[in-house]
Amino acid sequence: MEAFKCIIRTSRARLGNNKLCELSGKLADRMAGRITKGKKPTVESVEKQVSSILSGQHMKDLIKPTLTEHNNFPSLTYSLNDKAYGELSDTYLGKNIIITDNHNWSTEEIILAYRSQYIIEDTFKQMKDRKIGSWWPMFHWTDRMIRVHGLYCSLSLLFRALIMKRVREAGICISMNNLHRKLWGIREVLNIFPKGKKKQVTQSVVSKMDEVQQRLFDLFKMERYLSS
Repeated sequence: MEAFKCIIRTSRARLGNNKLCELSGKLADRMAGRITKGKKPTVESVEKQVSSILSGQHMKDLIKPTLTEHNNFPSLTYSLNDKAYGELSDTYLGKNIIITDNHNWSTEEIILAYRSQYIIEDTFKQMKDRKIGSWWPMFHWTDRMIRVHGLYCSLSLLFRALIMKRVREAGICISMNNLHRKLWGIREVLNIFPKGKKKQVTQSVVSKMDEVQQRLFDLFKMERYLSS
């Protein structure tokens, strides 16, 4: 039996039909005998999967699944409710009006600047983080000391951003929190071996590193900071 085709238009695939398409394909492969391993799906189990996939807001109104059974094998097709999608677009989704006083910017530059808000929001999130942030706790009360505290906190934030920039340029996909943990885990160990009564032999080694830590170690040339 032919695999069931995905009916939802490609331009609207983000509405969740990718998972339905994958599920429909697996059911078709099971029916055709291309998949034989694993537990055989039932109508009830497929209904639960479809319900989970369409659990997002408005999804059950926009996508209409049809579940049938052929020779004790469940099969799935689905379609987009164009009327519901049109009503949702006209009433709920709405439009964003972006206003700027930078009249020399192009439309593309304005949209890119608007969509870059998350960078500033992420920066404030880092500053409020008590583990990797630098603003809290603040043990100062006078205006002068608070200004000094704000200065070195801003410098710390700048240094972290520059480090993250180099990490991203090197192709290492990692969050700021994880970057801190990886760097914190790189330790220098100094082994001291007694040799006679007056002289001792020392050996500097680095703690065992995983693949990411080794890449960070090489990227920042951290071997130059080891004790000679």
